[in-house]
Amino acid sequence: MINYTPFGHSDWQTIVSDIKTFGSTGKKTAVVSTINGDANVPFYKELANQGVMAEDIPVVAFSVGEEELAGFDTTPLVGHLAAWEYFQSVDTPENEAFISAWQTFMGNPDKVTNDPMEATVIGFNLWVQAVEKAGTTDTDAVLDAIIGLPDPEPDRRHRQDLPPTTI
Repeated sequence: MINYTPFGHSDWQTIVSDIKTFGSTGKKTAVVSTINGDANVPFYKELANQGVMAEDIPVVAFSVGEEELAGFDTTPLVGHLAAWEYFQSVDTPENEAFISAWQTFMGNPDKVTNDPMEATVIGFNLWVQAVEKAGTTDTDAVLDAIIGLPDPEPDRRHRQDLPPTTI
């Protein structure tokens, strides 16, 4: 079953009902979600409203962050998966420093970071290091210079030792 919705879609009752119906046929069912941004909120609320539990029909989300899920009870959503490269909740000294710098930059000590923000900071900083190493902004020289530069991920950890992040 494939279902596409426009950005900002908010009426999830029919779609979640269709998911439940599909999952009730006895086939193993999961939802691969590429819902973006704030549209995640009504989707997850509707999953909870209709009693869709991760044990029965797990959701694997590829574009949901911690900020979207803040502000409502996520207890009924425990066990659904989120697959992003970065989560603010990862507890490392590097991530703590990154979060502090981000919140200072934003002028808001409660501002939540997310995967696209972290990737942009990393990408820009790697580009700056490569330009400095190459001594030019020439694309080919920068591409050659970026090879071997350290990956400054603020949530750096031994990924193979961690289970998937769950909501």
